[in-house]
Amino acid sequence: MTPQEEFSLEVLDLIASKIKNGSCTKQQLDAIYNVTSENLPIWATADEIASHFGKTKDAVHSVIKNKLLSKPKRNITLYDFKEFCKKIPSSWRKKR
Repeated sequence: MTPQEEFSLEVLDLIASKIKNGSCTKQQLDAIYNVTSENLPIWATADEIASHFGKTKDAVHSVIKNKLLSKPKRNITLYDFKEFCKKIPSSWRKKR
């Protein structure tokens, strides 16, 4: 693993831990949201999205079709993960 990968995973783990424990301030949460929603492109295949949510690829395609998600990027069918997350059914949300 590269130093960038190791650092990124450590930072993400710390942020996830602080969010779960409720130790982030509103300002920190706003900053995290702004960085990830505006400045960090997160593209994922339907298979990756299905795996993340524990759903089938068909269920992911159903959300994409029914919620009018924007067209995929390039021919390898990458979807904007942030946009997808805004449109998923509430039952897909992980219980934390």
